[in-house]
Amino acid sequence: MKIDVRSYFLILLMLFCVPMALVAEEHPFQGKHVLGELYGVDPVLLNDMDFLESTLKQGIIESGATYIGTVSEKFTPHGVTILILIAESHVSIHTYPEHQALFFDAFTCGECDPKIIADLLIKKLNPQQQNVQVLARGN
Repeated sequence: MKIDVRSYFLILLMLFCVPMALVAEEHPFQGKHVLGELYGVDPVLLNDMDFLESTLKQGIIESGATYIGTVSEKFTPHGVTILILIAESHVSIHTYPEHQALFFDAFTCGECDPKIIADLLIKKLNPQQQNVQVLARGN
């Protein structure tokens, strides 16, 4: 039986988030949300799912967040989507090699810093242009 990406992500949420929410320390109702657009990126890197996933995981560790699981999809003829569930919320990227572009999103609550994840992605992908916004969310 094949499970689609959405179903897999929901299963991850049920298996990991609900039990962790019951035993995890309480975080304040606030967080940081980083939204990014990278342009002028090497299309080969934008199609390299292993490279992108390992970069995101490294950034998650460096940010102080807690990695839980990954759902990813490589599209034909090109492009990658990666969704990473972290205990503090999520990280996602969507690549468009044909446009040499990538969209990035990371939301965290607690003490971790999602900007560190964005900074590492920028360092490794070396875009010609970037637009990164950091939003404060919650109280």
